[in-house]
Order: sequence, then C-alpha cells, then structure tokens
Amino acid sequence: GKTDRAEENITSAIELLEEQGDYYGISVYLTYMSEIYLKKGDLNSAFNYAKNSLRLAKNYGLKEQIGDAYLKLSEVTERRKDYEKSLAYFKEHISYRDSIINLKDQQDIANQRRIFELELKQNEITLKQNEITLKENEIDGLSQKEKTRKVILIATAIALGLIILFAIGLYRR
Repeated sequence: GKTDRAEENITSAIELLEEQGDYYGISVYLTYMSEIYLKKGDLNSAFNYAKNSLRLAKNYGLKEQIGDAYLKLSEVTERRKDYEKSLAYFKEHISYRDSIINLKDQQDIANQRRIFELELKQNEITLKQNEITLKENEIDGLSQKEKTRKVILIATAIALGLIILFAIGLYRR
C-alpha cells in the first residue's frame, strides 16, 4: 500500500542490480514498477516500464521474464480498453509460459531417463558381481570337493595299510 516508498526502494534496487549486471532481477523489478504505476492509474508509465522489462528480457533471453512482461502489458492494455492488443500480449504470455513449462517437462523427462539408465547400469553391475560370486563359490566348492576326496583317499589308504598290517600280524600268529 505504500507505493511511493516501494517505488524508491525498487529504483534503488535496480541501480544496485545494474552495477552487478543482474538483468534478470532488473527485469523483475521493472515489472514490479509497472504494477505500481498500474495501481496508481498511470497507465502510460506502467506500459513503459512493462515495455522496458520486455526489451531487457528479450535482449538477455530471459524467457520467464518475457512471459511476465507480456502478461503485464496485457493487463495495462486491457485497462486502456485496447482489447485486441491485450489479447495479443496475453497470447504471447501464454506462449512463453507454455515453452517454459515444456522446457521444465523435457528436463524432468531427461532427468528421469538418466536415473533409469543409471539404475539399469547398477543392476547390470550387481548381476555381474553376483555371477562372479557364484563362479568363485563354484571354484571354492570344487576345491573343497577335491580336498574332501583327498582326505577320503588318504584315510582309506591309511585304513587299508592298518588292516594289512593287522592281517599280517594275525597271519604270523
């Protein structure tokens, strides 16, 4: 409700942003200035600020701000009762808004695709690790079987040797 103070603060902010080269912020604040003048009823100033915001946003490719500036121009021209221009500005606003939404959707889809591909690769790695573990277990299993066979053979040989010795001892008696 304190439009004069808001105007002063926004003007100061714009000056600071110009020093820093933050054109996105400047474009936002120019749109705010347009809103202030629209509320004051100064439609020419409101229109000029919205036009400046649009010009700046177009120069620096700020799609979101281009859409916002077109929306503000639509509001101003509607208040001027120039409904054809208002509709044209509003259509431009919708076009930019939709392109921003589509861009975000495409980025979301690309991110989901990357996540899916990473999960697939992780699953492949896990499968390969499981295969390696199974092969190692099979190798360990074979060597364990071989060890068991050797132990059985040695035990059998010792038992046979003892039986033969026992038999020889009995035969001599």
